Amino acid sequence: MKLFKKIHIVVALCVLLCLMIQPVFATQQTDTQVQFNQTTLLGSSQLITNAKAVVLYEYSTETFMYAWNADTQMYPSSMVKILTALLAVQNGNLSDTVTVRSDVLSTVAYDAVSADLLDGEQLTLEQLLYCMMTGSANDAAAVIADYISGSQDQFVQEMNAYAQNLGCTNTNFTNVHGLHNENQYTTARDMAIILADAMKNEIFRNLFAAASYAVPATNLSPARELESNNLLVDAASYYYDARVTGGRTGTAEDGGRCVASSAEDNGLKVISVIMGSESVYEEDGYTARSQGGFNETKALLDIGLSGYKAVGIIYPGQALKQLPVNNGKSNVTLTPVTAVSSIVPVETKTENLTFQYQYRNEQQSAPIEKGQILGDVAVYYNGICVAQSELAALNSVEENMEQMPVYVEKSNTWDVVGKILIILAVVAVAFFAVRVLTKRISIQAVAKRTRRYRRSRRRSR
Repeated sequence: MKLFKKIHIVVALCVLLCLMIQPVFATQQTDTQVQFNQTTLLGSSQLITNAKAVVLYEYSTETFMYAWNADTQMYPSSMVKILTALLAVQNGNLSDTVTVRSDVLSTVAYDAVSADLLDGEQLTLEQLLYCMMTGSANDAAAVIADYISGSQDQFVQEMNAYAQNLGCTNTNFTNVHGLHNENQYTTARDMAIILADAMKNEIFRNLFAAASYAVPATNLSPARELESNNLLVDAASYYYDARVTGGRTGTAEDGGRCVASSAEDNGLKVISVIMGSESVYEEDGYTARSQGGFNETKALLDIGLSGYKAVGIIYPGQALKQLPVNNGKSNVTLTPVTAVSSIVPVETKTENLTFQYQYRNEQQSAPIEKGQILGDVAVYYNGICVAQSELAALNSVEENMEQMPVYVEKSNTWDVVGKILIILAVVAVAFFAVRVLTKRISIQAVAKRTRRYRRSRRRSR
C-alpha cells in the first residue's frame, strides 16, 4: 500500500509540473499571429437603405472604406460601358474615322437608347465614345467594339479577360452596352475595381466627367447635342454635387437603378457604387419624385468624405523593430517591403495604431543578408487592418565565429526543460509500474508454490 501511495504522489507531481509549464509557454509569445480582416472604416451596418449593394472605395490608397452586400451578383446595365470605353481608349486612336455598318446596328434592339447612327455614317472614335458615355448610346457601343476588335463577340472576350486580370471573379459580360442578359452580371465591389483601374487613364476621365458634348455634323447627319443622364454632374440639376467628378448610370431589368461615380474632397479620391436603388414616382406612375441612386450617392459621400484623411502608414526604409540574432555580430532591424497608405479618421495619431508581427522563423540566426524576407507586419486601427506588408532586413548581420550563440528565447529554454521533466516523469511512472508488476508476479508465484506444497502434503498423508 505504501508503494501505491508513492506512485500516486509522483503522478500528481508530474501533472502539476505540466500545468505550470503551459502558462509559461503562453506568456513568452510576444508577437501574435498576423490575421487580416475585411472590416471597413465605416462599419458593416446598412448605411444606405434604398440600395441592394453599396461600395465606397478610396482609389489613391486602394482602401475599401465601406462595403455592404458588395459581393452579391447583380445586373450591371449601362455600367458595362465603363469597361467598353476603357478598352477602346487603350486600343484605339481617338482621331480614327469609323464607318458605321448596318449589320452592326442590327444587333442592337430598335427601342434601345441610341445616337441614331446611320449605315455608312462616318464619325471619329472620340465622337463615338462621347455618344456612348455622355449620351449612353448602345448603337455607338456596338460600333466601337466591332471597330476595335473586329466583332462584338471578340471584344466581349477581351472584356472578360481584362476583368479577370483585375481580380473580378464575380463578373461576366455578354455584351458591350449593358442591355439585359440573364448571364451578364457583376458586383458592386468588382465594379469599383474596374472603375478604379479606368480612372488611371486621362482620356477615360474626360469621357467620364462630361455633362454634355456636341457632335459635329457628319456626312449623313446634322450636329447632335448630347446631355448626360448623370444628374450629379449637371450644374442645373437638383442632384448636382460639386464633389462628383464623373459617373455612369444604368437601369436594370428589375427596375433597380445603378450609379457608379467618382468624387474628390478633402484630399480623398473615392469611387461610389450604388446598385439596385429604387426610384420614387408620383401618383401618375410616370413622373419621378426621386430618381434612384443620386440621393444615395450624395448621402454616401457625405459620410465618407468628412472626418477622414489619407496618410502613409508604412514605407521601405522605416525601422519598425529590432530583433536579436543568434551568433550574430549585431541585431537585425526590420523594415516594410512596400509602402502602404490608407484612410484613417483625421484625429488618428501614431499611438492609435497597433503593429502585429509574424516571423518566418522563431529565432533569427546569422548570417542575414540586407533585404532578406524575415516576416510580415499588419497595422491595425481600432481593430481594422489598415496596412500590411512583408518585412525585410534593413541591415546585414555577419556571423560571429568567436562565440557561441548569444540569444536563446525563453520560450525555447522552457520548452527544453518541459520536455526533460515530462521524460523524467514518464520514466519514473514506468519504473514504479514495473516494480509493482514485478512484485505482484513474485507474490503470485510464491502463493502458487505454497498451494502446490500444501496439496502435496495432504496427498502424502
